[in-house]
Amino acid sequence: MVFLILFFIFTYQELKINVIIISIYLIIQIIRSYKKIETYYNKFLLERYLNNYHFTKSKLINSKNNFYRNNRHLLNINGKYYLEKDYLARIYQKK
Repeated sequence: MVFLILFFIFTYQELKINVIIISIYLIIQIIRSYKKIETYYNKFLLERYLNNYHFTKSKLINSKNNFYRNNRHLLNINGKYYLEKDYLARIYQKK
């Protein structure tokens, strides 16, 4: 979005058809990416479940929406503690 705004500012004086087409294309791609955020995040979680990563940093989190890259996680859900791998196994084995 920042790039698109800067693009409009610098090309405002010469609004030609190619600038308009590029702008429309960029807007469409930004909207598509925004709609796929949940899919990207689920792909990230599935990749963590399927692969054995060994991270040095640990993080205590309260929900599956707080996973971070380059960290292993301990989840505190309703007072129970789950390891990341066990929690993801529960999610993906139900489906």
